[in-house]
Amino acid sequence: MGLKLLFIDDDEDSLEFSDKFFSKRNYQVLTANNGAEGINIINEEEPDLVILDLKMDDVDGINVLKKIRASGNKTKVMVVSAMDDPQIINDVKKLGVSGYISKPTDLYKLEESISFIFKQA
Repeated sequence: MGLKLLFIDDDEDSLEFSDKFFSKRNYQVLTANNGAEGINIINEEEPDLVILDLKMDDVDGINVLKKIRASGNKTKVMVVSAMDDPQIINDVKKLGVSGYISKPTDLYKLEESISFIFKQA
């Protein structure tokens, strides 16, 4: 198996498409449909990369990211969001994200970004 990816998004269709796309490409794919579940999976599974949506109903992505960083976890995080406010993008970059991609997501572009992140490591 390749890299272990965790997708955290409250959009079930997005999770399903991402799971199918990346599983076929030999990634190990984990999914969470809310922030609280995502944090639990991060603690239990230690994914190589978290792909995080910012706008979710229970715990928004910025708070998930803050909790990840506050715990001392060094997991790489990429944000995938329809929110394109420059201030929000700047805020998440300050929290140490490895990348930011706007929705709707081109999964091929996302795969290229993931490859780039791990070539830098």
